Amino acid sequence: SASCPSPGPSPSPKHHTCGQEITDTGRLVTPPTLNARIEHRQYTDPFGHGQGQGHGLDPEWGARLGTKNYPSWNRCHYWISQIPPLAILLSMRTALVIPSLGAPHLEFCLDAVAALEPAPDVKVLVMSGGAVAPARSDIFDVFHHSDRLGYAAAINAGISVLPGDVDSVGVLNDDALPDPGWFGALADTFERDTELAAVQGTVVTRGQTSVDGRGIAFDRWGLPVQIDRGLTLDDDQGERPILSISGTAGLYRIDALRQAAMTQSEIFDSRFDCYLEDLDLGLRLYRLGKRALWIGGARTEHLGSATGPSLRWRHPWWVLANRWRALAGNLSPSAFVRALPRLLRGEIRAVRTLGRSNWRALPAAAAVSASFPLLVGRGWRRLTPGPRLDTIPEGQP
Repeated sequence: SASCPSPGPSPSPKHHTCGQEITDTGRLVTPPTLNARIEHRQYTDPFGHGQGQGHGLDPEWGARLGTKNYPSWNRCHYWISQIPPLAILLSMRTALVIPSLGAPHLEFCLDAVAALEPAPDVKVLVMSGGAVAPARSDIFDVFHHSDRLGYAAAINAGISVLPGDVDSVGVLNDDALPDPGWFGALADTFERDTELAAVQGTVVTRGQTSVDGRGIAFDRWGLPVQIDRGLTLDDDQGERPILSISGTAGLYRIDALRQAAMTQSEIFDSRFDCYLEDLDLGLRLYRLGKRALWIGGARTEHLGSATGPSLRWRHPWWVLANRWRALAGNLSPSAFVRALPRLLRGEIRAVRTLGRSNWRALPAAAAVSASFPLLVGRGWRRLTPGPRLDTIPEGQP
């Protein structure tokens, strides 16, 4: 970080020599009255006494402080001007959690995370199923679990070891490659909108040829869909509210997660294992009146899950069963019953789609049908904060 020379005695531990307060986390905070007086001036020498080009104080304030007699003030404000804006604006303590079973593409993911600017303050890698972390994991706090953990349980395990002063946590698939500015753009959005609970950018397909998703919504049949999937990337600017962010690559505010948690250690419902656990959490946040947002210009390339499709029996089970878990766990029983006819039509559509690439979808659907009373009953009995929904939220909020 930039140093600032002092014309006098050493400052107190809590104050920078430029009049900037040093917080307990070591960040510099410029007092508003002083910050308002810092402006771009014309000085030949950035360390000069009031002529040339550089950064200094406006003439009135400079005269009152005697700036011409104290060139160190000009030095201070010159060096402050060289600090990247996000280094000052990002007052949040941030973290990133990546769960993995040790797939080969994890190394590419870790390379992308190493290039993030600004980087998360804390980076956690959760390795399960006996997987060994690659050599590139030296910038992470690595936690090993001998048992296989699903995505939901692994994220919970990662969040549980975060320091208590973390304000926001990013989640990232081990097959996702974020752009260098991805994390900074999401964190900056939280800084601008302090009431926001979750934010994500655009997830793009391998090779960045089209949109993979810009959040999660329900279609008319009560099927979860990735917003804008398949569209071109011609227009990737702006922002819009969404029902739920995707667990592929997104950022959550810790306080919102605590409010939506089922227990202190159960933020994502671990019974979901993989798939739609992000939708379930999004619905629980929605029930509490929390908002989620998509922003443009924060891309993540999704190489495509190599774990789910390789588990040929589990994959269709997770997709079909977890939809019923999410709906029954967040809708009121009366709303669920009213929506059941179209939900069943949606189930048929989902089985047909899954069956085109995996013939096991049909027997998996039969197993889900046999388990339907158990799935729905457990969802209705699940205790979660907030009133249950009277209708399925369709489209964008």
